Amino acid sequence: MRRRNDYGRVAQFIAITPAVNDLVNGSIHHGSLRKGYTLPAIRMNVVTSSFIITTDSTAALEYRTIQFDCLAVDYLDALRLKDAVKSVLHGLFRRAG
Repeated sequence: MRRRNDYGRVAQFIAITPAVNDLVNGSIHHGSLRKGYTLPAIRMNVVTSSFIITTDSTAALEYRTIQFDCLAVDYLDALRLKDAVKSVLHGLFRRAG
């Protein structure tokens, strides 16, 4: 049985982090950008997903590759946003790992 798509927890963590939220002002999107979106913005997509196979069964956990697109009006704003998102993700996985 496939588990529900809950990668929104990563988006929530990013959204509540002041370093990122101050830049995007809540403009974080799953999948396609919504009509009337504002820049800068973050767009997230799950690009690959597969269950973990063990020697005796399939585990309830999945490997997922999540793509983050950092969009802004100019290159420097997009670079700042990328650095903020990268920093949050490194902190998240250091804490989890």
